[in-house]
Amino acid sequence: MYNVIIKVALAAGCVASMMGCGPNETEKQQLHAKEIIDSVKQLETAGKYIEALDVLARVDSLCPKALDERKEAHAMKPALMMNATTQEIAMTDSLMVASEIKADELMKQLAVIKTPYESYYGYAKLKGVSPRTTAGLYAELSLQGLVFHLTASGKGSSYGVKVRVSDRTAREYRETQLVDFDGERNRLTDNGLQIVTLTEAESAPLGAFVSAHRNADLWISIVTAGGKSWSDTQLSKEQIDGVATLYDIMEQRRIYNECKARLEHLNNKLNVLRNQQAEFADLKP
Repeated sequence: MYNVIIKVALAAGCVASMMGCGPNETEKQQLHAKEIIDSVKQLETAGKYIEALDVLARVDSLCPKALDERKEAHAMKPALMMNATTQEIAMTDSLMVASEIKADELMKQLAVIKTPYESYYGYAKLKGVSPRTTAGLYAELSLQGLVFHLTASGKGSSYGVKVRVSDRTAREYRETQLVDFDGERNRLTDNGLQIVTLTEAESAPLGAFVSAHRNADLWISIVTAGGKSWSDTQLSKEQIDGVATLYDIMEQRRIYNECKARLEHLNNKLNVLRNQQAEFADLKP
């Protein structure tokens, strides 16, 4: 309904703006400005404050001769901005709380893995299973829940390789750029497995793919620069769930932090608007 109101108001404005400035041009603009303001009031009543602000801006751009109506529009703007900001604060806060709840629930499926060098979260059902002994795809998450990376392993060779995760039923896949064989990030174990440790940037697209296809038949391949596959390993349910779960936690933490920063900005904006309103009220006779 409100989209129709907006379209009618804007269409009328376009026609008015294309017409020459005849004797009745001011009256035409005044009439159109009133129609726009009526549309804004209907949107405001419906709680569509952001849309109302967008429509209100048309009074100035389409009706420059409607001076009284422009004054009315300017007088409406502060309250609309405050309501729009308050509404966005509520929506952002709800999203932040929801992301925290989701992340906390998913965290119950993790276990802290301790090594001589660092401690991190891993999938509890895979605790004790290592890429050094069992081919597949493994996820790790920093204790802060923000740094996510993957380790892939499979039969391979001492060459630079790509890591590919594929849904063979859907014929879709994601793969990394070539990772050079350097004996560290890309290395061979004594039992012949090639282990490739991926960076956070390399891991995220694969994690997102696994999360989106977590109920599919997924495979991991160690692929050479020329496209030859050295190994193909079907991921176990635990490996798929592990990667998807840790990736989802990282995403929820990211959403939480973005919402937190956005809330700080919005609350500051609201305080400025309130101060401006108070100053304006003091200036009134």
